[in-house]
Amino acid sequence: MAYVNLKTYDILEKEDENEKDRSDFFECDEEMAGIILLLNQKGYRTRFCCSGHLYDEISDTLTEENTALSEEELRELYPGILRIETDPDGVRHLTLRQNLSLKSYIVFEEGILLPSVPEEWRLDRQVLSHNYYWDSTFTEVRDLKELMEKPFLFYKRRAALLSVLYDWAAALPAYDEEAANDPASAFRKAADTKEAMKQTYRDGPLL
Repeated sequence: MAYVNLKTYDILEKEDENEKDRSDFFECDEEMAGIILLLNQKGYRTRFCCSGHLYDEISDTLTEENTALSEEELRELYPGILRIETDPDGVRHLTLRQNLSLKSYIVFEEGILLPSVPEEWRLDRQVLSHNYYWDSTFTEVRDLKELMEKPFLFYKRRAALLSVLYDWAAALPAYDEEAANDPASAFRKAADTKEAMKQTYRDGPLL
């Protein structure tokens, strides 16, 4: 992960413990950090992003204070539990697994309109994404197990698509401030240019 500051346009490898006010920094997928910073510098405000990943990751520990729940009920409530540790007072601390993701995406704030969509990416409302499940690169890979045994296929493809995404973001004009300050106006403009914008959309489901 990386830490991005939209006021100073800094990207840090880790939080600066000497920084008095760290609220200006937010955690960001390090593969996406430069792209997210560039988009926000131009006024295309974002909310979430993910570059996609093949392998499960261990997340932060979650505290569950409902001591009446059995371990079986906990596992139904929180799928992907790796470990359960119980305090003497019965409070449980759960270490969870982050599920793999075969999709790269950026979620933009409501009202943000994109003048174009990068090649091989799809736009559905506020979500710009590429789903590797539908990627022609992997047509010969028959199942997930085989893909995970050939991780270079995924990471090489992801690097190429993120490069396309960065070049696209770099070429975008500054965002229209009127649209940024007036979401209703932004949607009206979208309706007016619907036929032209159809060319930037691709057929198929967004998964």
